[in-house]
Amino acid sequence: MGDENAIQSEVRPHDVATAASRYGRHFARYLYAAGYAKDRRVLDAACGAGYGSAYLATVAASVLGLDIDEAMVEFAKANYGANNLTYARHDLHDPIDFVEPFDLVASFETLEHVANPQLCLKNLAGHLADNGTAIISVPNGTKELLGGDYKAYHQVHFSAEDFRQLLYERFEQVGLFSQIYRKDLRHYLRKLCGRNGHHACGYRFEPSF
Repeated sequence: MGDENAIQSEVRPHDVATAASRYGRHFARYLYAAGYAKDRRVLDAACGAGYGSAYLATVAASVLGLDIDEAMVEFAKANYGANNLTYARHDLHDPIDFVEPFDLVASFETLEHVANPQLCLKNLAGHLADNGTAIISVPNGTKELLGGDYKAYHQVHFSAEDFRQLLYERFEQVGLFSQIYRKDLRHYLRKLCGRNGHHACGYRFEPSF
């Protein structure tokens, strides 16, 4: 039980600053999405611990965080609350039946975990407003191709072409980007100070996949 609690504390940071430092690769996607979220209705699909939803809520008109894991939803409610932020348990295989459509749908590292990515994406796209934006990420790097423990909890691996085709089934315009870590002076200074070198602010997004 002690080991389980330690693991839970690792994947559930209690503040945004810790999330940006410890889980920089994931949090960087929220930094990117925030540029599209200002004064908009935002859906964070598979919100996990809630730190990304909370960050988007600092600029958005409203944010709804959905996750299939009830424990994660309760953790998010307890640790990442805001007046314009709500959470709910929801399986993305089920239709999203909230009254108003969303201007921005964000879903990071989700589709590789689900049994039916096509259905989940259909449900997300179906509740996107006209002229809305969806920002969706999946892993497709070297660790994925090697398999092993890293891939054990992923149900599908997306090549660039797989992902492109999946997106074009639901969206009129699609742009693919790669997330790249920029090793600049800040990176090495953080390393020298004994901190995690892969902070969220060190990532950039390049056209291509």
